[in-house]
Amino acid sequence: MIVISGPTATGKTKLALQLAAEFNGELISADSRQIYIGMDIGTGKDIEGGAWDKKNKTWIIDKTPIHMLDQILPSSNYNVAQYISGAGEAIGKIKSRGHLPILVGGTGFYIRSIINPPATLGIPQNNNLRSELDTKTREDLQKILQKIDLVKFNSMNYSDQNNPRRLVRAIEVAKYGKNPQGKVSSGRVFQISLTAPLPYIYKLADQRIDEMIKVGLIEEITNLLKKYSWEDPGLKSIGYIEFKEYFEKKKTLEKCVQQLKFNHHSLIRRQITWFKKEKNINLIDISKKDILLKAKNFLKIAFGSP
Repeated sequence: MIVISGPTATGKTKLALQLAAEFNGELISADSRQIYIGMDIGTGKDIEGGAWDKKNKTWIIDKTPIHMLDQILPSSNYNVAQYISGAGEAIGKIKSRGHLPILVGGTGFYIRSIINPPATLGIPQNNNLRSELDTKTREDLQKILQKIDLVKFNSMNYSDQNNPRRLVRAIEVAKYGKNPQGKVSSGRVFQISLTAPLPYIYKLADQRIDEMIKVGLIEEITNLLKKYSWEDPGLKSIGYIEFKEYFEKKKTLEKCVQQLKFNHHSLIRRQITWFKKEKNINLIDISKKDILLKAKNFLKIAFGSP
């Protein structure tokens, strides 16, 4: 499996589509906002000129399927366990066709959870146990966890050891017994992460936001508000929530756009920090030339010539 990661506005999907054509691949989106139906412009979906395959719930771009876009309504909650289930199923289907899965996106936690799912994934809430534990003091919770899983308690940092909510979840997991989902069967994984100096990426992001406004982001939000509210999970996300005060006539459009750019810059910094900490990632600086050639050379070395 190929992974193409990196901060917003760095051209991940474009590169992934080029590699899909070269290596007989299909894309799986790893984006926590592009999962929402009808939220196209504000999330930066690269689906222009594409066609929706209703039967398989995929977009077809340049003859290449993109899985895990437009899966839920903006009013729906969504978690990483659901993502792993959907993406894992897509990866299995892609491999059954003899094609190469290409995981692409900027949501680092989704990517990490596909490659190495959390050990406690799939352990449900125990409402009866939680009701019982709600009556306990912090000290009581500490003693309970120490008794049933001292190793877990000692591995928690000071803050978590004194956080009742974290203690309750740890007790819940310990009582259930670890139930790891296991890694998605993806075979060898080769990771490329796109990067560049911050000012360069900021400029790309700002240009993209200006283009979003130009092609109809405000109209998209207007239409979404006919069905959904600002309290729905989708509209709380970056790219949308910044315009709440514009629609409430509390801020000018210009100020909301500036806030969106500021929030994108903050997101970019967080994404870069995340991917720098990940292991076995091959960085490609998009401010340099021959990005596609560098990526193809990386992959030919990793997998052999197609």
